[in-house]
Amino acid sequence: MTTALSVFSLELDLPQRPSLSVDANTLEHGQVRYAVHGPHVRGTFIVVPVTGYGRPLGARDVVVHFGDGPGPVRPYTARPNEPVVNGVPIHGATEVIDPHKLHAQPYFLASRAVVLVDDLVTRRIPDGARAVTEAVVTALVRHWQHRPDRDALIAAAVRNRAADHLAHERREIASLQAELAAVRTEHAAVRRRGWRYDGSGDVRSAEPPTRGPGPTAERAGAILRAVAVHFLARPDLSALQISAGKQAAARRRTAATEELGRLRAREARLRRRLRTHQAGKSTSPPSSQLSNPARAPMLPDQRPT
Repeated sequence: MTTALSVFSLELDLPQRPSLSVDANTLEHGQVRYAVHGPHVRGTFIVVPVTGYGRPLGARDVVVHFGDGPGPVRPYTARPNEPVVNGVPIHGATEVIDPHKLHAQPYFLASRAVVLVDDLVTRRIPDGARAVTEAVVTALVRHWQHRPDRDALIAAAVRNRAADHLAHERREIASLQAELAAVRTEHAAVRRRGWRYDGSGDVRSAEPPTRGPGPTAERAGAILRAVAVHFLARPDLSALQISAGKQAAARRRTAATEELGRLRAREARLRRRLRTHQAGKSTSPPSSQLSNPARAPMLPDQRPT
């Protein structure tokens, strides 16, 4: 559903401060259509609140689509009334823009913004047209940022994606819960290894470090076997085994302690991520709003300025 048209002027941040005549109206799901007319610029820009997965609900970032239509921009597919800047047709969309950081993000025209030559060929936007397009986008986003209905526009975009976000958060929660259970199981196993070491240091066989045919390997094996037999015949074998077991136990306790520390840190990170997703799920709009979009509040449009 669209709202009534408003008409106003915007001044571009360029030499000689050219101005645009702008016709604006609100589309469905919080999008705003800006049809612009000015020196060397004409066409339609759509400002769209960003509602991608993993982003906080109610985030105020936007993207700007070039050309008319409420749907997503498709590569190599022209849209109606795409902007023409300095005689150059502009196709695609901007990168995600934070309206609060417009001056800190000067390069929001990247690989998604191109000149569409034909069905499968694009080229880079020329520098002159790029500078003017950036100025137009900056002016439109700044205007969108100060609209009195901005929060209502964002809420409409969130409502439109709420069911998808809820399903995504449920999947993320199930995955994190499974990963957390696996970490806890590993945690318990490491604790058992740290405290139930039996201290045995039994030696029953010895193998030569050198493998393969030849007299050197055979001699090495014979020497190691003789040493092993002599060792096993020592009268103080039990004491040596106990001593070795104590030393090994200390090393294993140290290793287990370090591994327990890593597992505790990983478990804490998983718990924080899980709480974040559960909080995101709990702040989703009520299901009544999803099932009955007609109950959503009407979006007031910007008055002429």
